[in-house]
Amino acid sequence: MPGAVAGARPQNAMANTERDDSPAPLGPEHSAGSAISWWLDANDALEGRRVRHAFVDQLRAFGYTGEACFRAELALGEMLGNVVRHAGGKMLVRLDTTAPEAVVHVLDEGCGFAYDAKPAQDTWAESGRGLALIQLMVGDFAVRSRNGGGAHVQAVLRRLPPRVSLRSDAAAALKRNAP
Repeated sequence: MPGAVAGARPQNAMANTERDDSPAPLGPEHSAGSAISWWLDANDALEGRRVRHAFVDQLRAFGYTGEACFRAELALGEMLGNVVRHAGGKMLVRLDTTAPEAVVHVLDEGCGFAYDAKPAQDTWAESGRGLALIQLMVGDFAVRSRNGGGAHVQAVLRRLPPRVSLRSDAAAALKRNAP
């Protein structure tokens, strides 16, 4: 099956942890213009790494390039990291390329949560900035609790970067905040 990753289990149909607010079931095959999903265990870092690489490969096959892939991979890494830190257990990553801009879904089996889009109080804090960073990397971004437990994080992956490059933004921020 195209897009399959050794060690990660791509799925063509949703498993029994599916709840009513989850993405629709997938078709029999994956190609650009459809979707692919991977089930992961939050305790398996190698599996997460493989899925991130396969995710970027799928985006490239769908026509994403350069900074758009960088932003998408960074956002996915933050989403996966949040599941590892806060939910644990199994998670589903789904990349949907049926629209002009791809959509990534990450569903977990934790307790769910509400996202407050306020900026972090302490810009130098070691934690608490992941969802805000995701929001900067993507287009539309939503977080909701799933019926029966867990969270569903969804992000539209922009093809075109914002007016200023992320790498330029980061360098400027470091210069502004340098002691």
